[in-house]
Amino acid sequence: MATIIERERAERPTYVDRSDSGAGWAVALVVLIVVLAVAAFAFLRYRGTPAPAANSINLTVPSPGGSTGGTGGGGATGGAGGAGGTGATGY
Repeated sequence: MATIIERERAERPTYVDRSDSGAGWAVALVVLIVVLAVAAFAFLRYRGTPAPAANSINLTVPSPGGSTGGTGGGGATGGAGGAGGTGATGY
């Protein structure tokens, strides 16, 4: 027959010391900074204020249809003009 040996268990503390919560505050601070950075980026990027009138470019767009080709554009200072365009086909 087998011999049964009983050992006494060592008592271990079963509590967790939560008095130092610095890691939680650090994570909360990082999350707060990220949220503020995203909000600032979105505000600056998408606030939708119109450009001043001095920065507007007015273009005249021709109606679609057959054309005979355009003439070359004028060059900038010291630049060459562009080549003539070809006629539109199949509009």
